[in-house]
Amino acid sequence: MVIIFVWAFLEAIIFFIIPDVALTYYAMKQKSKFKILLANIIAITGAVIGGVIVYIISIQHLTFLESVMLKIPGIHEYMFEHVMTSLEDKGVLGLIEAPLFGVPYKLYAMLSYQQGISFFTFVVISFFARLLRFILTSYIAYFLSHIIFKNLNQYLKVSMWLIVWIIVYIIYFSIHSI
Repeated sequence: MVIIFVWAFLEAIIFFIIPDVALTYYAMKQKSKFKILLANIIAITGAVIGGVIVYIISIQHLTFLESVMLKIPGIHEYMFEHVMTSLEDKGVLGLIEAPLFGVPYKLYAMLSYQQGISFFTFVVISFFARLLRFILTSYIAYFLSHIIFKNLNQYLKVSMWLIVWIIVYIIYFSIHSI
């Protein structure tokens, strides 16, 4: 669980592999739905704390933060414009729909203050935005592993999991180049 927390925390700041990778692996191996829920809450906590750090730094050091973000694989200047437009047009709903467009949460954290989203609103909406995706991906992994493919051995399940995530990142980086 510590790995899940640290992964989610770092991904919210500088890491480029989403915590869903760790959460789906954990859900695939874990039999307890309660422990999967707990792992999700831990991941959300790590992600929101990381997002809060980015939000706070952006208040005084936005230009510096933008330069750091542009060094992260798969992040590009056009994403900044997308985030600003999304937050201007949709407000906090932009944070909730962010995973649909493959734009990293850290960019929403970086630009939320500048788009007039208060700290409190950012934290609350971040929690629910992260909750939706993390729960969805981990429980899909649980369902596939424990119900649909319950008779497959662990080696095959892990291989399928790995192939799925490799395909996801091949697609992502073909759209948003490294």
